[in-house]
Amino acid sequence: MQIFNPSAKSWKSEEIKIKRALEALLAFRVRQPIPMILAVMQSYKLKNITKKEAERALTAIELFHYSFTALTSQRSSGGISHMYALHARELMHAATTAGRSASINNLTTKLKARLPKQTDFESGFSRLKYSDAYPKDKRVIQYTLRRLYENEAPAISIDSTQMTIEHIEPQSSKTLTSEKTAEIGNLWLLSPSENNKLGKVCKSQPCDGQI
Repeated sequence: MQIFNPSAKSWKSEEIKIKRALEALLAFRVRQPIPMILAVMQSYKLKNITKKEAERALTAIELFHYSFTALTSQRSSGGISHMYALHARELMHAATTAGRSASINNLTTKLKARLPKQTDFESGFSRLKYSDAYPKDKRVIQYTLRRLYENEAPAISIDSTQMTIEHIEPQSSKTLTSEKTAEIGNLWLLSPSENNKLGKVCKSQPCDGQI
């Protein structure tokens, strides 16, 4: 099924936001929103909702679980699962375009109200690490860096699955601890071509600060 393996489906270029939202939710290992995701994808397949509405619903779920699950590791008391199930039923049973749009609007409003506090978000973000010694957060780091990359260069289309996580200050650094070199602020994504180009430069001169 495409929600459990988005890469297995052939997506149209204009559906890339839908694909990436599904990939992100897979990376976050969340199960609570599955009923709503299924309802959104089925409604989109049947053309009961537009691509824009599908994107809006899935992106809201994606960003909520990035903050709530991936960064702050908060646990649901059951209310979130109930909320998703309720809105999934509403969406599937809505008889009008306005009713389906209202269901998505209500869900996005509720998700926004449940977002973690800014201080909790910042604390969770600052704890992100990735290196050979800290491999646990790799998928969340990849997602985070892709989002940052897209924000810095929105006109450039990237395939993060073909990019590698690189350390600006190398893991072998003699000036920083292994924990410091693993922090999110020392990481960036590089494409194979960029990595190859940097490798050639580093053969002839020091590479500190090149990235």
